[in-house]
This record gives sequence, structure tokens and C-alpha cells, in this order.
Amino acid sequence: MFLRKVKDFFLTIGGYLLAAVFALLWAFSKHSGSNVCDDARERAEDEREIAEKEQDASVSRQNRAGQAEKKRNRFILPILLFVLLWSVLPVGAAGELFVPDNYAELREYYIELWDLSEEYRALYMEAEASVKTLQESNERLQQIIQEQQAYIESLKRPKIGVMGGGQWTPQGWGAGAGLIILF
Repeated sequence: MFLRKVKDFFLTIGGYLLAAVFALLWAFSKHSGSNVCDDARERAEDEREIAEKEQDASVSRQNRAGQAEKKRNRFILPILLFVLLWSVLPVGAAGELFVPDNYAELREYYIELWDLSEEYRALYMEAEASVKTLQESNERLQQIIQEQQAYIESLKRPKIGVMGGGQWTPQGWGAGAGLIILF
């Protein structure tokens, strides 16, 4: 009888220790879900910063495009008038070519128009680079979404747990253990 009580006592203590070990393992184990969420938040913040930079660059490009538009408008009317006048004036059959009296001004217009076209080209190239950066950012955001969806799906899978415990009743000590399956 005494040995039985000692045996029951040690079984109960063993059950408590087993339950405590599992509880400690669960408490100190790393939960991958919080890491996935933290990583996703950090990556989303990085993508937000990229989008803000691209928005600032877009505003800068719009300002430069407005300045180029003003410059273009300053030159369009004189060039159109020149072309219209040139087409209306008769050109001799002997091959006489009409050369404006102020050739230096015409040359200056051409040079400024060349600069203007180069400025538009630079704006176009910057816009293309911005589009590429934003597309890459969108791809990274889609990857973050897919990882979060996979994490959510992993939470829906069946989980298995272990349960243990002990009890004391007037009849004596008792221990219990069990398996928990969550669906």
C-alpha cells in the first residue's frame, strides 16, 4: 500500500513535470507567424518609401515638363510663321534659295529646339525608369501578399497538441495525459 502511494505520487509529479516541460517548450518556442508579419510590415514599409520617392520624382518631372512646355510655346509661333511665310513666298526656278536676313536667330531657334527635344527625351527616359521601378515594387508587394496568404492558410491546417495534468482527490493522487487535435 505504501509503495503504491509512493508510485502514484511519483507518477503525479512526473505528469506535472511533463506538463511543465511542454508548457515551457511552447512558451519559449519561436512563433513563425509573428516573424512573417514583421517581415511583411518591414518590406511593405520599404515599398512605401520607394513609392514616395517615385512620387517626388514624378512631381519634379511634371514641373520640368511644364517649364519645357513654356519654352516650347515661346518658339512654336515664330517657327510656324517662318514656315508659313517660306511656303507662301515664291521661289525662283533658277534655283534661288530664300535665306532669311536674320539667320543667326533662326539658328538659335534650332539649337533651343534641339535642347528642348533633349529635355523631353530625358523626361521620357526618367519616366520609363520610374515605371520600371514601380513595376518591380508591385511585384515585390505581390510576393508579400502571397507569403501572407500562405501563412494564413498554414493557420487553417490541423494542429496537434499534448495535454497533461495531475489532480488530487480524497482517494489519492492522479495524473492524466492526452492528445489534442485541432481542425
